Amino acid sequence: MSNVRRSVLAVMAGSNAATVINFLSGLVLARLLEPGEIGLFSMTAVFVGVMHTFRDFGVVSYLLREPDLTAEKVRSASGVLIACSSAIAITMLLLSGPVSRFYGHPQVEQIIQVLALGFFFIPLGSVTQSLLRREMEGGKLAAVTMFSALVYAGSCIALAASGFGHMSMAWANFINIIAGGLAYSYFRPKWQPWLPSLKGCGAIVRFGGVSAISNLLTNIHNALADTFLARGTDARSVGLYSRANGLVELFSQVIMPAVNNSALPALASSHRENASIAADMIRIAVYISGLAWPILWVTAVFAHDMVAVLYGDKWLACLPLVSLLCISAATRLPFSQTSNGLIAIGRPILSVWTMGATIIFKSVIAIASGAADMTAFVQAFVLGDLLVLPLMLAVWRLKFQVPLTTFARAMIPTLAVTAACAVVCHGIDLLMTDMNSWLRLIATALIMSATWVGSVFVLKHPLQQEVALIYKKIRRQ
Repeated sequence: MSNVRRSVLAVMAGSNAATVINFLSGLVLARLLEPGEIGLFSMTAVFVGVMHTFRDFGVVSYLLREPDLTAEKVRSASGVLIACSSAIAITMLLLSGPVSRFYGHPQVEQIIQVLALGFFFIPLGSVTQSLLRREMEGGKLAAVTMFSALVYAGSCIALAASGFGHMSMAWANFINIIAGGLAYSYFRPKWQPWLPSLKGCGAIVRFGGVSAISNLLTNIHNALADTFLARGTDARSVGLYSRANGLVELFSQVIMPAVNNSALPALASSHRENASIAADMIRIAVYISGLAWPILWVTAVFAHDMVAVLYGDKWLACLPLVSLLCISAATRLPFSQTSNGLIAIGRPILSVWTMGATIIFKSVIAIASGAADMTAFVQAFVLGDLLVLPLMLAVWRLKFQVPLTTFARAMIPTLAVTAACAVVCHGIDLLMTDMNSWLRLIATALIMSATWVGSVFVLKHPLQQEVALIYKKIRRQ
């Protein structure tokens, strides 16, 4: 557990630094670029995200889970990764025209072509990254994360200021892939072979096929809102949704990279030792919700101030989406590691069924509702998230041996902490009505941070152990 904790903290430090960098660069870009320009890249990123699913064909999950990982297996994994990434890059180049016509925006073709070039270079660092994750090398992962964020932010801002418009983010992404790959090469383990091979790749392909389908469905799910909005509204609506979602996803950008990097190798290690992962899954859900739910509540209450200060008045039209997206995030985050848990126990096919059902629920509701604007579409997706809850709880009960009653009891401290923070949050909102947005946000951040820490200890939330450990380390330093 200590290795996992150290890795999580290191990756969290790196991802937090990267989030600050990306967030600040996003503020600059919001003033350099128009909503329509950001919307063009956002709708293109939907297609590219789907393509990303196939570029490793489950190689990353294989490397993290494989009980007996040898140099020969790593060579085979590298060969599969290079073959798949190259094939996807060529496919993207061929489909760039048809996809741009599907969206009705000719600029999309050029964006896809630039992003496709990056796929040829992705294998440069992906295998090394997976091996570092497997060995819980959080410090090295954090270093590359921060370096990549600086490269992307600097490139993107420089390009946008130079008049590249909607192409700024595309070229910055390409530069970032090259820089990240070179950085990972510096940290590659000594035993990692340089030459790829396709010998013995059958086991990787068999495992990776199911994993790739699961990842594909996850990307399709993440792209649903952008896709429906792009087809049913306009680029401006996609851009507004992107900013609202970016605000709500700040928590995920800060916390979830560390969780995602460490969860699968840790869960797989527990399963290899013939230990039940039920306690681990509950702990993850309680920790994530204990952090996320109070933050999401504050985000929903102070959305106007946050958008005005961070993005500017021209983005205030996204406000109706923020509260809806907070509900969606609060519903999904406790179950965010379900797919990793199923992969860890060797049942990735079940994540295919659960994610497939989620996509069907949301799509059917969105179509049946006859939604014609961005708010109606997001309302439909939130309802879909709520309808999927019973399915997730059933998977946890049947495959992780976590009964509903056990899960509900475990979540009581999180509900209590969230309720305490909500009361204070609304009190701040009422008492500081006449203050400007900057002062309201600063005061809220200070008061709510103290409220959360106090609630965690007074209400005996399991996170109190982690907070106490962090406090002791800070005092020793």
